[in-house]
Amino acid sequence: MLTPLNKTHILLTSCLLLALVSCGASQKAPTAEDKEKKAAAEAPKPTLKPDRRADDVGRFIGGLPGRDGSEFKSLEADPAWIEHAKSIEADWKKLEETRVNAMRGFAKKELVGKPFDGMPLFYPFGGPDALTMGVLFPNHPSYTLLALEPVGTVPTTKELTRKSLDTQLPLIRKSFGALVRKGYFITDYMDHEYRGQVLTGLLPAILTLICRTEHTVLGFRYVRVDADGKLVDREANYKSKDLDWNTGVEIEFQDDKTKMLQILRYFSVNLGDSRLGKNKPFLAYLGSMGQVVSYMKATSYMPHHNDFEVIKNTIKTASVAVVQDDTGIPYKQWDKTKWDLTLYGKYDKLFKPFTPYQQNDLRAEYAKGAKELPYNIAYGNTQTPACLIVAKKK
Repeated sequence: MLTPLNKTHILLTSCLLLALVSCGASQKAPTAEDKEKKAAAEAPKPTLKPDRRADDVGRFIGGLPGRDGSEFKSLEADPAWIEHAKSIEADWKKLEETRVNAMRGFAKKELVGKPFDGMPLFYPFGGPDALTMGVLFPNHPSYTLLALEPVGTVPTTKELTRKSLDTQLPLIRKSFGALVRKGYFITDYMDHEYRGQVLTGLLPAILTLICRTEHTVLGFRYVRVDADGKLVDREANYKSKDLDWNTGVEIEFQDDKTKMLQILRYFSVNLGDSRLGKNKPFLAYLGSMGQVVSYMKATSYMPHHNDFEVIKNTIKTASVAVVQDDTGIPYKQWDKTKWDLTLYGKYDKLFKPFTPYQQNDLRAEYAKGAKELPYNIAYGNTQTPACLIVAKKK
């Protein structure tokens, strides 16, 4: 039998529960707009001074219509640019159909989760290849690309005049045509096309690939690595008195769909032991990167030479995972007690100029079986099968 005290307790408890339920019901569930506003408020803020010039150049050279206010709008009526835009668009569609879509599918299946998620990407011997970087590793916060080619500058409308369009744009299409057919840039082409009077380095190509992969460049700055291994500003025409310039560019960009903020840094640096081994400032900078995921492809088999031990040791020390084709670190140089290796694709005969780099031990491993690789970016393109090796540190 309930006492008056117990009845009072039950009544108060019931009233409290009803009040809580009523309060909860009165609160509206967050809408999609609310979620977007919250995500925007919590998202990282740009760190570089806003500068639209790089985005305008990337879109113009990439055959994309300029955004409102672009200084290149007046040149889009030029027949040379109209032809250029049509050609680039056709090449890009072909590239997406033959490689990019398959690469995205592969990345979503094989290059996600630990140890990949949230890690900076390190891409030595990468040249201007912001395409592969962004397609295989789309959600990484930062990217560091290294190559011999000079950085160059962002050209102005005075430099990309109507007179220069007739000569410059066909050269640019030649380089992109090689990318479409083969899946990589050809060094000889870059030497001719990106060391000229207008396009003085790889920066315009990098900006083009960032824009074509549905990103907006928010800002950029010219940088160099100082004597202490720190990243500092520099003038666009800066030239070091040292053998190695250690010059670079830092680009801040945003995914047009996810609004994710990302940073790309490209440095012109010699990676051979005879130069990198003595380059204490840049070695200090590399040492400050922390843990990374590394990627290598189409390196001209440089890591197979004895003169590239410093960069290989740097990769192994800093990396939690390395994704590479057979032109990267030779298979015999991976310590299987420290690394788990997974093979993809096929490995058979090499393209004729590179037959001296045939790896019999790697061929024997592939004979045991490998996982599928749905795209081809190998030297020789369709003439030779492509392979990919994913090494994860134990």
